[in-house]
Amino acid sequence: MKKVLICVAVLCMALPVAANPVTTTTNASGPVTAPTGRDTLVDQTGTTNGGITSQDFEAAYDQYDAQGADDFVVTGDWSIDYVAVNGSWSAAGPANGLNVFVYADAGGAPGAEMCSYLGLTVADPLNANLSADLPSTCDLTAGTYWFSAQGAVDFLVGGQWYWSDNTSANGYEWMWQNPGGGF
Repeated sequence: MKKVLICVAVLCMALPVAANPVTTTTNASGPVTAPTGRDTLVDQTGTTNGGITSQDFEAAYDQYDAQGADDFVVTGDWSIDYVAVNGSWSAAGPANGLNVFVYADAGGAPGAEMCSYLGLTVADPLNANLSADLPSTCDLTAGTYWFSAQGAVDFLVGGQWYWSDNTSANGYEWMWQNPGGGF
């Protein structure tokens, strides 16, 4: 198996009713790209079309914690050691970290958790395009999986972080949840 970049950087499809569309005021410069010498498993960094909140807020705002997920297909065996996610700010950040999850597919929705990484150190906390090395590889075999990224941002300091969506569609429609019901 090879170490790779998974560049699932955007969500596809229209926003669900539960997630209100937002206009962001600060965008990072350009889409994220694979570091030199790394293979790209998935790249969904097409033309952006807004974004949704997929954020781990500070404890006082836990009811607003939200998580988006998008499916991707793996052919062969892959070991993911790096992620890069396009995003934008409602204010100016910074990101305290990045939470990354990979789920098995359960008939067109996220299923069993395959890998999770909480509080990853991001390469540039002030850049809304978040990227991070994983502390251990996420090893996947051929199949369909779901990727989720949450920016860990304190709302009172950095505002909201939005995971960028784009105009191209692939696979299943993306999913979104807000377990605390704040939205």
